[in-house]
Amino acid sequence: MKLFVVAGTREYKNIFDGIPGIAVLKTGVGKVNATRELTRYLCGHSDAEEVINVGVCGGNKSTKIGEVYAVGSVAEADYDTSLFDGESFKYNEIVLGYGYKLATADVCATKPWRDYELYDMEGYAVANVCRAFSVPCRLIKSPSDILGQRQEVSFNGTGFVAACRNLRDWVSKA
Repeated sequence: MKLFVVAGTREYKNIFDGIPGIAVLKTGVGKVNATRELTRYLCGHSDAEEVINVGVCGGNKSTKIGEVYAVGSVAEADYDTSLFDGESFKYNEIVLGYGYKLATADVCATKPWRDYELYDMEGYAVANVCRAFSVPCRLIKSPSDILGQRQEVSFNGTGFVAACRNLRDWVSKA
């Protein structure tokens, strides 16, 4: 079975509401919530053949609002051990295959990080839990806003609506 994972209630409603016959886990926003809820689910269910994290994200200037992107690698952007080990900035990255680079942090991104194109708050956690359980994982994201550009950023904004609509279309065909 494919298990779709989504963070927020509004994402869930706008992307999955009314699509029959799919399994969806709503985790709550952030790495801790995503880790806890997906771990809890996978410990109690052995039927997940693949986990697909679908969600709205921020993008850099090379992305387009509402476009759907497959993630090829994801990094934990707010994880830095350099204070303790003296090495230059270190971060954890999980390579999933070919696609765009996603940076995950527990705060909404306001500016680009390294050479990453996409920014969210759960992707790394989902990929990390899937790796621990040896369950294949895909991350599918759609930007609702472009970092550094002035635009309406809200759950009712045109970017959020476009991102959810196109993710819904993607899920319907998956």
